[in-house]
Amino acid sequence: MTSKLVLDNLAGRTTAGSITVQGEGNATTNLQQGLNKMWCNQDNGTTINQSLNLGSLTDNGTGDYTHNYTNNFGNVHYAGSGSLNTASTYSNIIVVKSDAHAVGSIRFFCGNVNANGETFTKTDFADVMYHISGDLA
Repeated sequence: MTSKLVLDNLAGRTTAGSITVQGEGNATTNLQQGLNKMWCNQDNGTTINQSLNLGSLTDNGTGDYTHNYTNNFGNVHYAGSGSLNTASTYSNIIVVKSDAHAVGSIRFFCGNVNANGETFTKTDFADVMYHISGDLA
């Protein structure tokens, strides 16, 4: 027999904004902490294919972007990760510029690193994916 739970809203009983999920073994996970709070898939500069919690995307120049959130984070202690999809012979990386890490936006660079790892060249890529987890305000 298959069970199906259908809900429109999920809230904790003791604290509405805190739901604990049983994990592997005796471990538990806080549901809200484990969710992506922002993600974006962009092409060629500022073309947004799909996103969540992205109010706007600013193109600051070649390979230099700022994601502006629809809903701000509660503090600057959130974590982000990104990836690029390209067939380049270089090592392609995303670098987060930490001095522009704010509750309402994050700035990052996309580019190539040469074979010896000494030179970073900002580059626009056709497929950039980025996501962030943390506490919303």
